[in-house]
Amino acid sequence: MYGAMHLDALAALTCPGEVLELVYSLLETATQRQDGHFLPELHRLKGEALLAAKPELGSAAEACVQQALHLARQANARMLELRAAWGLFRLRVEPSAWIRLNAIAASFGEDCSIREVLEVRRLGRRCRPP
Repeated sequence: MYGAMHLDALAALTCPGEVLELVYSLLETATQRQDGHFLPELHRLKGEALLAAKPELGSAAEACVQQALHLARQANARMLELRAAWGLFRLRVEPSAWIRLNAIAASFGEDCSIREVLEVRRLGRRCRPP
């Protein structure tokens, strides 16, 4: 968990090379310990860092985020699924990505106050995504 928080902070500071190094290290550690709880988040961060570091690797970045979405669904980790869907929407602003993101956010219910869910709702009200 600490590693993922550290990664988010590095990503916010636009240090994609450092993020990638840390992601690879954390993925290796998680694999060795057979701890899959945060694998979806690590794969999402890996995809976003890959794209930031090397834009020409867009398809590899997308594959990482797709993997994150798949792993989150398998684990029934809705919050991680939502974060992965956000990542995919940022990579591919297109109707199918918006529909997926909106459906996942809606599954949290109308009274949900989680930041990511509120952001999806605000985006939906502010503009009509593709």
